[in-house]
Amino acid sequence: MIRTTCVLGAVLTLCAIGPPAGGQSASSEVALADDVGSLVRQLDANSSAERRAAERALYELATETGGDAQAVLDALPMVNDRMPAAVRSGIGRIRRRIEKTLAERAAEATRVTLTVKDTPLTEVLKQIGEQTGNQLSDSRSQFGNADASQKVSIELQDEPFWPAIDRLLDAANLGVYAYGGDYELSLVAREPGVRPRFGGAAYAGPYRIEPLRVVSTRGLRTTGEASLDVEVEVAWEPRLQPIAVSQPMSDLTAKVDGGATLSVLRPEQSIDVEVTPGTQGVEMTLSFVLPERATEQITTINGRLETVIPGRQTDFRFEAIGAESRPRGQQQGDATVSLERFTKSGPIWELHMRLTMANAGDAFASHRGWVFQNLSYLTDADGARIEHAGFETVLQTANEVGLVYLFDLRDMEASAADAIEGAEADPRRLAWVYRSPVSIVSLRVEYELKDIQLP
Repeated sequence: MIRTTCVLGAVLTLCAIGPPAGGQSASSEVALADDVGSLVRQLDANSSAERRAAERALYELATETGGDAQAVLDALPMVNDRMPAAVRSGIGRIRRRIEKTLAERAAEATRVTLTVKDTPLTEVLKQIGEQTGNQLSDSRSQFGNADASQKVSIELQDEPFWPAIDRLLDAANLGVYAYGGDYELSLVAREPGVRPRFGGAAYAGPYRIEPLRVVSTRGLRTTGEASLDVEVEVAWEPRLQPIAVSQPMSDLTAKVDGGATLSVLRPEQSIDVEVTPGTQGVEMTLSFVLPERATEQITTINGRLETVIPGRQTDFRFEAIGAESRPRGQQQGDATVSLERFTKSGPIWELHMRLTMANAGDAFASHRGWVFQNLSYLTDADGARIEHAGFETVLQTANEVGLVYLFDLRDMEASAADAIEGAEADPRRLAWVYRSPVSIVSLRVEYELKDIQLP
């Protein structure tokens, strides 16, 4: 069972319509834009009933069967000061509702329907990726044991992602390498003696929780040193990319054979694991009081994980970043990106910015590294990307981080000096693009592990 907590802020962006949603035909994009535009105009109707009806229709357009929430978000005009107040507030409310719906959908497991016989593994992985949005990679070549000709046969009918993947990996005798550093699920050859994956883990929405090993410890010098440690792996669908995973020990209950309760060793503590960007799983150790020697197995462990994941990613784009000296800001969802200044310091150009996130929880804590993985780059008049040469952190609070991105533009400046008309090559005319989640979502994940044999 998964409970979702997601609080989203007001929306303020540039006055433009976003790019078309992938997979839509040109005619359907035009029709959707027309529908959205008509309903947005109705947000300024004289009657409050008409305004509410327009908001309801926009929400239903995004969320009803066959609707495309992302496409409606892209088609909504972005708020500006020239809009009537009723339109600005209406767009803000509908964006928040749609963003919340997207976050709630992300909390559900994706599903797989597939019937294949003697089909190349690469084709099967491609089909699963298209159905679920999760990228899967045959990484055996990196370990010197690739089999490009391998074929598989399997039938899956509306199966949740992780049970489907476990069945496939059992059929293909493969395993998962969760620490490959890419935003995809890396599949590798299964080591000898590894048990089947299906049936060996708990499935909770987009998460998979598997017990890996059990260690009993008894201190010989100090009688109080006695514990039973259960090491578990928490994995997730690659599309999620959590920021952190925590297990409050007070949210654990366990039973052993005979029905006795297995006491948690330190119920006042919480296991907090920072997720390294690009990895697909973390390990944590659940510590219990060492049970009686006659105990043979833990029959159940019930727990509740607290996970922090980034919401929808979007690009914040600022044009002609050095053309004006005053700070500029854009807001989408809970995220506000501020461009404070773009100035030259010696041979290097400095871009000073801030990212503020409402309702961020502890996502901006000093040990959280996700914000430093956000893309930040410049583009010239031809659309070519210019990557930054590094950054410095100048501010970090509970809901805000300030960074200075460094850019080496000496080649561009030399070109501008040689040109008769150097305006297009003027660094001050460059655009800056910053990609960030527009919200931080907290998911509580309830799970149950069963029948864990003790050493």
